[in-house]
Amino acid sequence: TEACKQKMDGRIRQLTEVMLRQYGVSPTHALSAPGRVELGGNHTDHNRGKVLAAAVDLDMTAVAAPLDAPVLIAYSEADGEQRIDLTQLDPVPAERLTSRALMRGVVRNLQSDFKTGGLLIVYDSQILPGAGLASSAAFEILIGGAISAVYNDGSIPPIALARAGQASEVRDFGKPSGLMDQLASVTGGVVAIDFAPDEPVIDSLPFDLEATGCRLVIVNTGGSHTDLTDAYNRIPDEMHSIAAVFNERDLQAVKPSAFLAGIKVLRALGNDRAVLRAFHFFAETARVPAMLAALQSNDMNGYFALVRASGQSSALWLQNTKIEGMPEHQPLHIALALSEHFLGNEGAARVQGGGFAGTIQAYVRLNRVDDYMAFMDDVFGDSSCTVVRLRTAGLTMKALDAGQ
Repeated sequence: TEACKQKMDGRIRQLTEVMLRQYGVSPTHALSAPGRVELGGNHTDHNRGKVLAAAVDLDMTAVAAPLDAPVLIAYSEADGEQRIDLTQLDPVPAERLTSRALMRGVVRNLQSDFKTGGLLIVYDSQILPGAGLASSAAFEILIGGAISAVYNDGSIPPIALARAGQASEVRDFGKPSGLMDQLASVTGGVVAIDFAPDEPVIDSLPFDLEATGCRLVIVNTGGSHTDLTDAYNRIPDEMHSIAAVFNERDLQAVKPSAFLAGIKVLRALGNDRAVLRAFHFFAETARVPAMLAALQSNDMNGYFALVRASGQSSALWLQNTKIEGMPEHQPLHIALALSEHFLGNEGAARVQGGGFAGTIQAYVRLNRVDDYMAFMDDVFGDSSCTVVRLRTAGLTMKALDAGQ
């Protein structure tokens, strides 16, 4: 809309002023990379399953300019300056779980096939940190997008940007990311992704959630994903351990019938949770096409039923809705119970993103959004709820005129 365009232009002007004030450099390009919501396929991408995801209107916006020196500088007024030496791109263990690790990894993973060079990026972020909205992936796509815009005329393929981001998150940052977050951010819109082929198959769906009479609300329960990397690591590790019994690396390559026939043998390994997480993988992967079909036919009641089933599978089988070893602390379950009580069959709620802490997502009828948000704010604090709107565009890049 025109209002959105004016707002974006205003952010670009502000970031340009910051770049000039902090570094005395005029930007040559502006970029935006959105966060994402996972609609279905919770924790299936890292085992080459199927997912349903969507870009959202909360994004990272940046201005960028080339530098003569072999450095990459990323600066925001909220986070300060992050700087890496482009002549030293091997992973640095001390940088694990930092933005510098992501920056280093993205450049390293692009430099063999594309032109890279000194780069200055000044950015701001609207993406709620630690809320499961893929802020790390958006940052990775922003860095890769700036390299594409400044040094490659915007020609780096989206899949290459996504893979560079994922590789940096796994190897440098130290988190076992699948490819969903990066692909959803770079592609935009609602996307169904099948990771079984070597090259993921992406089906885009033009979909206006608000036209169905609903809005998507993210509820922040007060926890953060930041310190839960080990808990995330155990999910793909345990799924891979089940696949290994069948001489496969990923569960996608295991037939569900063979898995069911082998339950007795699998339980003898001594990890029932790994077996349950495999149950979740097979059920959740099968659910994604049904969710896509429901959206394509605007069958929101059918879609809500599938959302609830996905949430129940995550809670019971995947077991990522409470922090391990802390049974007395279950904010996500409280938020889900309250949402089920409030929404009934007129909406649906499920865990948002990686889980364990942080946020849930809820589909709420338009005429009940304000009441729902007030109801949840009363428990989790003012401004715990955020309405997110689905965004059609993924990564966007544009050249700036001199003096703009």
